[in-house]
Amino acid sequence: TEQVIPALRGMPAEFKECVLPAMGARPRRMVEAELVGDAGGEPTKEAIVARRVIADLALTMSSRGEIALAMAE
Repeated sequence: TEQVIPALRGMPAEFKECVLPAMGARPRRMVEAELVGDAGGEPTKEAIVARRVIADLALTMSSRGEIALAMAE
């Protein structure tokens, strides 16, 4: 949750709608409450760092076979 909130700041609503359902109920409510009124705009340095942390974690988990990542077409 600590990384998801800044990572989602400034993201399009469609992207947020893909991410939030994958979260548990309590963390999702916390994230939604923090993002109320987020109008988007240019990502902050904090958002860029949070997105990189999440991407690195996903790649690490994929290399260990813990998750499968779809390839972009």
